[in-house]
Amino acid sequence: MKISTWLLAAAVAVPLMSPVHTLEAQDRFEGVTLSIDAGRQKIIAGALVEGVDVLAEDDRYVVGLGVGGRVQLDVGLVVGVELGVARFDGDLSTTGPGGVAVTWTGGDQRTLGGSLGWAFERERPVLAFAYLSEATRDFDASLAGPGGTGEQQDEQGFLRYGAGLEIHVTDGLGVEVTVGSGRADFGDAVTSIDPTRAIEFGVGLAWTF
Repeated sequence: MKISTWLLAAAVAVPLMSPVHTLEAQDRFEGVTLSIDAGRQKIIAGALVEGVDVLAEDDRYVVGLGVGGRVQLDVGLVVGVELGVARFDGDLSTTGPGGVAVTWTGGDQRTLGGSLGWAFERERPVLAFAYLSEATRDFDASLAGPGGTGEQQDEQGFLRYGAGLEIHVTDGLGVEVTVGSGRADFGDAVTSIDPTRAIEFGVGLAWTF
């Protein structure tokens, strides 16, 4: 079963188990969550040219919104899921086999992810967590070469993972910082380049209700 199927099931279950209430010391990070974040991520786009999956990649700024839920156990363990949407600059270009010029436009991203962390009670409580998410991005590709022009639609899946800290600022509001990486799996396809992995980072605000 795909990771996205498990995460989708959790995305439905966790908020149902997280009642809306006034946050107490032992469950500051439990409830329904709303987040806004911005950061630097690896962007990859592709198009099929003469049997080759022609790829272009770059690091771009991404701004997103998320909604989800978290459950905090008495021992401090915190389990969460989140659905998100984001925007980025998806204008990329490269040259494929036979001198075919490929340009992409895009900017829509959808994410489904989960997190597992530990809450530490301090003057300002801190949540240390690891995250795993599946990002889906859509592109329109334009091809132009000696044989004419063409259009393609491209949907790229990208697995993102890493770790982060959320610092409790006031009731219901926390500041987040994350650092991680990601990977794209092209299976047995012949690709024009081997995508590189990059360090991704982000900052954001998270509200817990």
